[in-house]
Amino acid sequence: MNEFLSRLDKEVERVLGGEVGVVLSGGLDSSLLLQLAREHTNVVAYSVGVENAPDLPFARIVSEGLEHRVITITESEVLKELPRMLPVIRSIEGELSPVRVGAELPAYFAAMKASEDGVKTLLSGQGPDEMFGGYARYIPLLLNRGYEVLEKLLEQDTLDLKTRLVRIDRAVCALHGIDLQTPFLNDNFIEYGLSIPVERRLWLGDTAPPYPHEKHNNKYIIRKFCEKLAALEVLPKEIVWRPKKAAQYGSGIHKLLERLAKKAGYKEKARGEGRQHYLSMFLEDILEGRVGL
Repeated sequence: MNEFLSRLDKEVERVLGGEVGVVLSGGLDSSLLLQLAREHTNVVAYSVGVENAPDLPFARIVSEGLEHRVITITESEVLKELPRMLPVIRSIEGELSPVRVGAELPAYFAAMKASEDGVKTLLSGQGPDEMFGGYARYIPLLLNRGYEVLEKLLEQDTLDLKTRLVRIDRAVCALHGIDLQTPFLNDNFIEYGLSIPVERRLWLGDTAPPYPHEKHNNKYIIRKFCEKLAALEVLPKEIVWRPKKAAQYGSGIHKLLERLAKKAGYKEKARGEGRQHYLSMFLEDILEGRVGL
């Protein structure tokens, strides 16, 4: 096992105890955690999305042969749970960003189901997108300002994720009595990940890499490691070069929230009050009890 996988495996083993769950999107990071965790203990995969969500077919491929709970959520279920979840986000974040709310809902519903199953610990794949440049927004910065500036931003974003955003994830899961663990964000692994030359973390070349749709290769070093696992049939090859899709979009939850707000008339209401972000207005009113549920 190469150094990357060996170090990650140690962090996974460190947080395990009894049966655990993995919040599985079908993306590379959660899929890798699932395969490592199953070597040490009984694992249940939890995948959350609307019906026909883009993530779910990939999650089913990854979890083949394992216990896999696919939680298909509806508009009524989300409306029912938002009043419980939104105060937690506001208390930590100070605001209700629709992107943040959408990103938290998969973990919230996974934790709800895990609690019903008697699982006490969930693993999350948070971390590599910030540490290894997984988001598309890093590419323009790299092209315009170079690797040195990008390296500083990756470090900043990684530490912000660990100290602020993951606090929200953990608090949301704690509503259901679930302990959320993030092996990629353990101190030892962060120190290792940020020590890897940034040019190896996010590849930028003159010719296109073996990636079907993108010229620039986000999380290049992880994908190259996992390519070897795919060759050994440890990971499905469909996962290795799959483009990043943030949780709120891959689960279909962001569009669901937009539909709810529009059905409640918030697009027109926001326009009438001179406000641009109707979804933010909708979520604020749910928090304040001004939306009849």
